[in-house]
Amino acid sequence: MRLLRPWQGFALFGAVLLAGGAAPIASAHEAVSPSAGAVASSWSFDPGVLIALIFVAWLYDLGLRNLWRRYGPGRVISRMEVAAFIGAITVLIVALISPLDGLAATLFSAHMVQHMLLVLAVPPLLLLGRVDLALPAAFPAHWQRRTRRLLHRKPARGFVQALLYPGTVWWLFAGIFWVWHAPYLYQAALHHETVHAAEHLSLLLAGLAFWHVVLHTAGQRHFGYQLAILFVFTSMLQMSILAALLTFSGDAWYPAYGAATASWNIGLLTDQRTGALVMWMTSNGVFLALIAMLFVRWFAAEERRADHYAATS
Repeated sequence: MRLLRPWQGFALFGAVLLAGGAAPIASAHEAVSPSAGAVASSWSFDPGVLIALIFVAWLYDLGLRNLWRRYGPGRVISRMEVAAFIGAITVLIVALISPLDGLAATLFSAHMVQHMLLVLAVPPLLLLGRVDLALPAAFPAHWQRRTRRLLHRKPARGFVQALLYPGTVWWLFAGIFWVWHAPYLYQAALHHETVHAAEHLSLLLAGLAFWHVVLHTAGQRHFGYQLAILFVFTSMLQMSILAALLTFSGDAWYPAYGAATASWNIGLLTDQRTGALVMWMTSNGVFLALIAMLFVRWFAAEERRADHYAATS
């Protein structure tokens, strides 16, 4: 059985995620803002979210079993990579089912924690968990062959590769993040759970595309480590600009939080600035760590190239 290439597996996983994400959007309900005393017990067992998580986890488990049955336990996908996938599901439970989800409807700062988990924590764990290999393996072999042929055809291949091109991903990642933090759309997501679910799904998909570029594309001939470092640095810069605008603004961008923050004895601007700092400090920490990782990989690649040149000269 030939395995799909990373970009092909990523495309299939994106389709599965969209299919699974249709469940919470279709069954969305009005979010309930918990009071300060009821936060600990305000777990959200939204059937749509549970169905989506179970659907993806079931496909991963089925694909993993098929791969291990064919190649041996721990081969193709290691146990550490399985642990990364379990970590991704755990973080999704924290973000979408735990009291954090209800709290996000009450406090902007909690909502920013949720967004950072969906953009900066879940996507790399899913990719490190090799969903691009496990999910395709869940389908019958003839389906995989058809998928491979379909993705090799010029229209589909050109579309997916253009969508995953680093320049395209940079604009999509930045654009989706800024659009969903515009006051009108952000507050629409607070009042309409369907919009909220669409917001979360698009942020997760944008995060997956961003991390796919960093983890699978960086270092290739058309996207060297220098460009990858610039890619991450400018992504950090654009997110820092949004965080700075929220931090230093004298106006509350999201007045819909007014009554909820009052019940917590927190001012709108204080909550906004706290959430902006969560966005700013968390994203900067993750992006700086990514830049350091890319530098290490770059130096290691240069050293291997120098050793190879010395050995062949």
